[in-house]
Amino acid sequence: MACRTACFYEYIGLCSGIHCFSNLKIAIMIQEIIAFVILVLALAFLIRKFFFKKKSDKNCGSGDCGCS
Repeated sequence: MACRTACFYEYIGLCSGIHCFSNLKIAIMIQEIIAFVILVLALAFLIRKFFFKKKSDKNCGSGDCGCS
């Protein structure tokens, strides 16, 4: 009987002690960093896609390739 009460109070002490060592601020900071990196990569992709387009040659070569 004494073991059960000691285990119960020990369990309550562990559960209340977890909140003291919370890594919530670190997790939020890491999540913000990841979101910022994804945003930068998406913007870089869009800028590269729309502003740095490859210029195609109008010269099709020596055959009939069907371009006009």
